[in-house]
Amino acid sequence: MIASGVLNPGVLLTVLWSVNFGAFSLGSIGPRIESFAKAVAASQNLFQIIQRVPSINSGDQGGEKPPDIRGSLELKGVSFVYPSRPEGNFLETTCLTT
Repeated sequence: MIASGVLNPGVLLTVLWSVNFGAFSLGSIGPRIESFAKAVAASQNLFQIIQRVPSINSGDQGGEKPPDIRGSLELKGVSFVYPSRPEGNFLETTCLTT
């Protein structure tokens, strides 16, 4: 095709490199399919939780209510560490009074 003048070398190289990059991209997508399948499965569980109808109606104004609540809240020397990262403290001896 190049000898007959239908195709020039620039177009030929562009097509060859495009096919090469496309094949490489398709080859590199394989290992990520497993992660995508896990994400789809996890999303199904999440959607089931979101669409679940709770047994308690949180919008109901009825039910027993305390007549009057008064008081204060005080936290002294509270520390917190995430179990997955025990080397770093999230809260270190924090105090809160309201």
